[in-house]
Amino acid sequence: MDPKDLPEHRHPSMEGLAEDLTLLECEELAVAIYEYRDVFSSGPVDMVRTDLVTHTVDTNEHRPIRLPPRQLPITKQEVECAEVQKMLDRGVIKLCQSSSASPVVFITNEGSTWITGR
Repeated sequence: MDPKDLPEHRHPSMEGLAEDLTLLECEELAVAIYEYRDVFSSGPVDMVRTDLVTHTVDTNEHRPIRLPPRQLPITKQEVECAEVQKMLDRGVIKLCQSSSASPVVFITNEGSTWITGR
C-alpha cells in the first residue's frame, strides 16, 4: 500500500518518516495504520475518555508539586478557554481538585490547537 492512499487525515502521521524509514518500512506502516484504522482517532473531535484503563501516579510520601500557570498573551487566553471547554463538552477531560498542579501547555500548529497537561 502506498502511504499516499491513506485517508487525508492520516497523512500528517506519515510526514517526515521517509527520512527515517525505508520505502518498504513506510509501506508496511501504511498497511498497519490502515488495518488498525478503527483504533486511531481521526482528529480531536472523536477523542473520548475510556474506562478500559486506570492511570495513577504513585508519589510515595513525596509532598505535592505545584507549578504556577504559564502566562499566555491575552489574544490566546480566549482560544485556550474555548479549547478547554470543547474537551470538557466531549468528555475528554473533567474538572477535579488536586493538591498537585501542573500548568497547561498550549500548542498552536498550522491551524490546529492542542492543549495538554504536563
